[in-house]
Order: sequence, then structure tokens, then C-alpha cells
Amino acid sequence: MKKQATHAERVLSFWHKVEFFESVELTNIEHGKGAIHYRSDELLDTPNGLPWLNREHLRRAGKHYCPSMPYRFKLYLGLFKRSRIFEIVRDAYPDQADSWVERQERSNDRGLTCSLSVEVDEQGRVNPDSFAISTAPWVLGALQQGRLDQVTRDAFKAANKVFRQRLTKILTVADNLKQEHGLPPVLTTFELIEMLKAMAVWTSFTPGDDNGPTFCRPTDVRC
Repeated sequence: MKKQATHAERVLSFWHKVEFFESVELTNIEHGKGAIHYRSDELLDTPNGLPWLNREHLRRAGKHYCPSMPYRFKLYLGLFKRSRIFEIVRDAYPDQADSWVERQERSNDRGLTCSLSVEVDEQGRVNPDSFAISTAPWVLGALQQGRLDQVTRDAFKAANKVFRQRLTKILTVADNLKQEHGLPPVLTTFELIEMLKAMAVWTSFTPGDDNGPTFCRPTDVRC
């Protein structure tokens, strides 16, 4: 029979895993104020709504964004409130987590963070080397499913590798289909939707809302 962890062991285990819960607060991604907000249903219903597919949509980022100017883009997928991290940890570790949660909340528990970000060039092509994957939703999913004891650096490294392979496969299959049909090799809503699905499976994380919008932030290539 597996020996049950003592209270002290659980506390030590928790503090060893704290760094996995750290998240980046996203700034400058307000709709119409430097970024474009896409709801999940909009990605499905408006396949030409991405600004590199229809440059008129650049105007949605704000009055200073001009369709005739070249822009690079950064996409933020799987957004959720940072306060959700503290809520989940507090529920799971009511004794051990208080000091950490209180410290984080005093610092700043507001704003949004994301599960995944990726860069798109001015032609609408994904830079596969730019994928940035957060540890927070992955460990939160493990916590919600009672698998926190399995959270280690090696476990995340292995899971991260599998997820990146899945993202690469999504892009490769899409590009092959586009080549077959004589279409340009640019990112479409099809790939974005598949990425969101893959991310939901990978993290097993339920943020308690609609898993947030997707934000696209254009940057003038001259900057």
C-alpha cells in the first residue's frame, strides 16, 4: 500500500511546484486599443476576419492602424483571468497556499494571461519557432484532475514536446492542403481553431469561462 504523504511532505511538494503556477500578465491587448479581439464563434463564422486575410480588419485594432501599412502580428490564445489561478490553488491547498496566494494577490491578481502565443509575419505566415507555451494552465489542469504529484520539470518537458509536435502537425497538414489547392501558405482560422482544441486537450484545464478570446496584436514592421 502506498504510504500517504504527511502534511509536511504535502507542503514541501506544493512549494516545489509553485513556479509552475507563475503567469505573465498581458498588457496592451485591449480590443480597439492596439489589438483585435476574436471570440471563438467569430473564428468559426468569419473565416476572412484575420487582418492578413482582409487588411480592412486592421482598423479594428484602433484608429491609428492603416490597412495600407505592413504589420507583424502576435497572437494570444487560451486567455483566462490570472485571479483564476489563485482561486484554484486556494481551493486545493487551503492551508499551504494562503501565504503564496496572499503575496501574489497583493502584487496583482488582476488582468489576463494566456496559454499560448505565436508570431505571424507581415505575409500572414506563422513563425513556428515563436510558439511560447505557459506552464500555468498545464499545472492547473493537473491540479484540477488530482495529478499534481505527477508535476515535475521532466513531465512538463515531455508534455511540452508532444504538444509542440501536435502544433507542427496542424500547420503542416494545413500547408499541404493549401499547396494542393493552390492557396497561399498563410495562417487561417482553421489552424487557430485546431490549435485551441489541441490546447484544451493538452492542458485539461477548465478556467470556468469560455476559455477566453483570442487576441491579435499588430506591430508596424518599421518599429
